[in-house]
Amino acid sequence: MRVLVEYQIISGRTVEKRRSYMNMRKPGEPPKGRAPRVAGNTSEKKIKQNRDAAVRTLAQILNCNTNPRDLHIVARYDNEHLPKSYEEAEAVIGKVINKARYKFKKAYGRNPKIVWNTADWSPKSNRPARLHHHIVAEAEAEEALRAAWDEMKLGDYSVNFLDSRADHSELAAYLIANVTDAPNRKKYHCTRNMDKPIITEPVPVEDVEDIRLPKDAVMQEFKHNTDEEGHVASAYMRYTLPVRPYVRGGKVVMPRPERRKAMKKEKERDSEK
Repeated sequence: MRVLVEYQIISGRTVEKRRSYMNMRKPGEPPKGRAPRVAGNTSEKKIKQNRDAAVRTLAQILNCNTNPRDLHIVARYDNEHLPKSYEEAEAVIGKVINKARYKFKKAYGRNPKIVWNTADWSPKSNRPARLHHHIVAEAEAEEALRAAWDEMKLGDYSVNFLDSRADHSELAAYLIANVTDAPNRKKYHCTRNMDKPIITEPVPVEDVEDIRLPKDAVMQEFKHNTDEEGHVASAYMRYTLPVRPYVRGGKVVMPRPERRKAMKKEKERDSEK
């Protein structure tokens, strides 16, 4: 049975709200199996869908785990150490990350939060690019990453700082666009200790178009998807909030302002006297 539902994905201060039709099973009804996948049968439309999904997932990871002044690092090879293939470059950066993790854990007693990929495409000129790497990491990991890269004497290394925006979808799109679409090629990697987004339970709703922006939210993206007959089939909204929300009782809740909390505590103390 197809039911119109709304659910939300919370990644730090960024919230994605979706309304779409879902197949809901009746109590006791067994799940339907998926059709078998055919290797090499991926259409251009499906490739684009996979790329868009990778951008959304990477943006959620970045939004959950980064702070202002965290790092966007670009690591480039010199001619002597330039890998001969994408797979070789993946192996090299894997060694660099492992070295950096060891150094960081020795210094801080925990694992760092790092996202990285191997870039082989220039979206600006729309042609193959010289192999290099993009790394997004917490600020404290910069020393360990630089030391690991320099120890292997691989080439040069530049650092930029992330800004204070809550939604890093543009950065995610840029990182994904730097990797050629190829079967079984990962667009990015990340350490296992990353915080994950919160996904609320789907709630049945009546109108697919009646999707609203909360108070104090800033719209980042809004779109409707239509079916073959031109009817709205789903709605999507992504927005940022001034503070990080949380979920209570299946609903997204904004934390109370600090002043209101302080006033409440003061009233409680007065009532106890």
